[in-house]
Amino acid sequence: MTSKYPSGIQYELNYKNQKVILVQVGGGIRSYSIANNEILDTYPIDEMSHHSQGQILSPWPNRIKDGKYCFDEKRYQLDINEVNKNTAIHGLVRWRNWDGVKIKSNIIKMTHVLLPSPGYPFSLYFEITYHLGDNGLKINTKVTNIGSCPAPFGIGYHPYLKINSNDNNIDECFLQSPGTTRLISDSSSIPISKKDLDKDEFDFRDEKQIAKLKLDTCFTNLKRDTTGLANVYLSDKTKKKKIRLWMDSSYEFLMLFSGDTFSIDKQRKSLAIEPMSCAPNAFQSGLGLITLIPNDTFKGNWGISPIQY
Repeated sequence: MTSKYPSGIQYELNYKNQKVILVQVGGGIRSYSIANNEILDTYPIDEMSHHSQGQILSPWPNRIKDGKYCFDEKRYQLDINEVNKNTAIHGLVRWRNWDGVKIKSNIIKMTHVLLPSPGYPFSLYFEITYHLGDNGLKINTKVTNIGSCPAPFGIGYHPYLKINSNDNNIDECFLQSPGTTRLISDSSSIPISKKDLDKDEFDFRDEKQIAKLKLDTCFTNLKRDTTGLANVYLSDKTKKKKIRLWMDSSYEFLMLFSGDTFSIDKQRKSLAIEPMSCAPNAFQSGLGLITLIPNDTFKGNWGISPIQY
């Protein structure tokens, strides 16, 4: 099956007044609307994803410095696809074609086989199930090493949440986020140290307005509820609209990005809230890096829930 659209075949999920559109290219989320109100900062059907909107980031999320890493006593060089920072960014699967199998009108399974390539000579099988229901959208992830040797692995997701009108930015929105530690990065967005968030302007454990704070920041040591979930809440300035993004213990890192590097007309229109299994540059630092042995499977769950809308 082929498609004329830049993001390939469009897969639609429906449940009551909710609608989600997934795409063949990258297997990610292009749209999530509630009663015809879009809650993601997304891209039109006749365009490709910009700024990684809705994409799946694997086998590493974020960046690898100089595209270099050493694993199992061997050295590897990845293609540099962020030239201005000399990094390899956001993995290998976000521009690959995925296969979608509709299970029900509100459930779909997206799959992809990542075969060996220069710089990443490992084989992974991705199986990601999107389930739209009473509690919003749940994303169940399974990634299996189908190769014959251990593989370095990480995964992240890149949704931009939007809870305000197109005429406003996120400055007046309220944010509550579970990070207790943030990673401090260099000019290439590579972490170089950690900082405790007590009395820090990046501390959003108690809800407060985002204001003018520029966020391109990774958080860890996430505070979790009694069920083991880490929760991020984004509310509009009136607090009449509220969205929750949650992640289980498989995701130990959280990236928040306010889009200040975009063109002026697109800056700070939404907040990227990115669940990640590992830190940026984990292939070098080892921070959160997972080694998948043959036949081993990573499993994780995260989701987006409209609390008030």
